[in-house]
Amino acid sequence: MSMNDAALSRNEALQRADGLLTAAVNDELLMMSVESGTYFNLNPVGTRIWELLETPTTLERLVAQLVAEYEVAPATARDEAERFLGTLHERGLLKPGDGTAA
Repeated sequence: MSMNDAALSRNEALQRADGLLTAAVNDELLMMSVESGTYFNLNPVGTRIWELLETPTTLERLVAQLVAEYEVAPATARDEAERFLGTLHERGLLKPGDGTAA
């Protein structure tokens, strides 16, 4: 994974990057980066993670929430969340959290 694994393993708070326009379409979320003009489409689980990133949170808290809401094993939830967060980071959609994780 290209995102800084050390930041994730230390439970560093993460949150959404600024400068994104979003629109809900059915159970998916369409996003556009104002800076790059790039569009992104999130599936329902990606949309839920995006919602959870509204306030600073940690990978561990994201995983716990996903396990509570979906029928998924903790290890699977962690692997998928790490991959998704890495993709968000690569695309400039994720930043270190400001302040304390919720």
